[in-house]
Amino acid sequence: MRNTTATTADERILLERLRADCDVAFRNWAAQVRVLQSVRSGDSLENGAIEQARRWAEEAAAVYREKRNLLLELMMRSQPMAGDAHPSSGKADSANGSRPMPDGPKERARQVERIARQIWEESGRPADSAEQDWLQAEEILDTRR
Repeated sequence: MRNTTATTADERILLERLRADCDVAFRNWAAQVRVLQSVRSGDSLENGAIEQARRWAEEAAAVYREKRNLLLELMMRSQPMAGDAHPSSGKADSANGSRPMPDGPKERARQVERIARQIWEESGRPADSAEQDWLQAEEILDTRR
């Protein structure tokens, strides 16, 4: 029999670690963007330095997105979502260990919206990221199938 208390405690510890990793990755990304801005606004506009700073910022952004996606995946697994109950039994689909997908377009849109909001909040609520967050949320939801 599965020990749900230990699993829940383990999931909480993992969630805390992933949140901390995500925070560190975000701060590193922000620092790399500041370096890039500083290099671009400096007196010497050496293309090599600007290109290197841009690469570092892009690499930091990729690490942050990876950590954020891992965090979101864990959050989605540990928190039941609307539509997670099987329509006929009222229980989650445990035959393959996954949650059933939304039954209709409205339910899917609600789940995508919830995931997109989590992405937006974890990203520090940037002003111009709605479309990108929505597309990423759809991709995350599709990978759950």
